[in-house]
Amino acid sequence: KREKILFRLSERKSRPHMYELGKIYIRKGKYEEAAELFNFLMQEGNLKAKNRLEDIEEILKGGKNEKNSVEKIDFSEKKISKSEVEAIFREARKLFFTDAEKAKIYFEKIEKYKPRATFYLAEYYMERLELAEAEKWLLNGAERGEALSMQELGDIYLEKEDYKEAEKWYTELLAGKYMAAL
Repeated sequence: KREKILFRLSERKSRPHMYELGKIYIRKGKYEEAAELFNFLMQEGNLKAKNRLEDIEEILKGGKNEKNSVEKIDFSEKKISKSEVEAIFREARKLFFTDAEKAKIYFEKIEKYKPRATFYLAEYYMERLELAEAEKWLLNGAERGEALSMQELGDIYLEKEDYKEAEKWYTELLAGKYMAAL
């Protein structure tokens, strides 16, 4: 039912609804339909859409050996290598739409090394309508320079009509040369 409603709203070019419909398409394995929506949104300057296209690319790459190598990583170590962080991040992105709980665990383990993981953690909590927790993760990422988190925080504050905070994060995005903030 949600998919049908989002589809109707997407036909009217409602960008937030197109984004949500694209996520449903990914979960259902309809990658071409999802990519079409995200390509349109990316042309409109949506940073999150570019990220979703990268997710689809990771899913389509597969990588069974990587999954096995991720499971062998000892997270009790004080520090994990950069290549291990990247392998975990790629695996978590693939799992995000099929096993969100496991993906969340992976993202939590690497967020201190990979700020973009905070955006996925925020999305995890947004999907569950735990908005305070989502905002906490977005703030964590935004304060560390993560552009997707900055854009999402700006959008949230804009919805809340907290224009001062929205402007703060959009200005930060512009400083990073992300024209979507305009």
